[in-house]
Amino acid sequence: MRAVQAALLDMGFALLNGADGVHGADTTRALRNFQIHARSMFPDLRSTGALDTTTLRALDALAPARGTRGQSQHVPVPLYDGQPVRVVVALREHRTFLFDPEGKLLDIFPNAAGTVNTPTHRGLKVVRAKLDQVAAEAAGARLWNDRHVFGVRILDLSWANGRHSGEELHGTSAPALLGGDVSHGCVRHANEHIVALYDALSVGDRVAVVETVDDPNLGVPVSVS
Repeated sequence: MRAVQAALLDMGFALLNGADGVHGADTTRALRNFQIHARSMFPDLRSTGALDTTTLRALDALAPARGTRGQSQHVPVPLYDGQPVRVVVALREHRTFLFDPEGKLLDIFPNAAGTVNTPTHRGLKVVRAKLDQVAAEAAGARLWNDRHVFGVRILDLSWANGRHSGEELHGTSAPALLGGDVSHGCVRHANEHIVALYDALSVGDRVAVVETVDDPNLGVPVSVS
């Protein structure tokens, strides 16, 4: 089980306690998110959260070499309707893919997305503003009476046409909820991961929000060398 958990972590799926060898609720959720990701390549795969033979075969095919992060196959194309993007947020997989300006995959981070009643909306968005820790804590105190609710950074998003989206990429004070649908529409990340996104992105960079990496607006997922 530890090897399976390590592979899931290397691919950017959320496991709060790491590779602890326990197939608890976190591991079931991570396996379910992986199964959602992999089932277009493995049609017999079901998103049950169980570790069955088909899931093991899919993990063997898609996980990176031990000790490395990322994914070598079935990676989203960093283009949305032909426009280059720096980030792809895969809502149902609960993962955020970060690319460099040339389209090379840099890392994959676990996320948490909106609930059924307050969903994160799909489409092409743009980083409108970057809020550092002081500004993020001030926003949390002002909006939610909790200075830690947005974590240590906020990337405010508008739609690609400039309309305000009301959504952000931000950190979290509740890392145990990563991997699920729990937010009011924003996309949450672990604080160390939102710092990495904040440092990598600039105002004006595009962010594609999709259900899975198989979204037709992105094109066919690819293998990377």
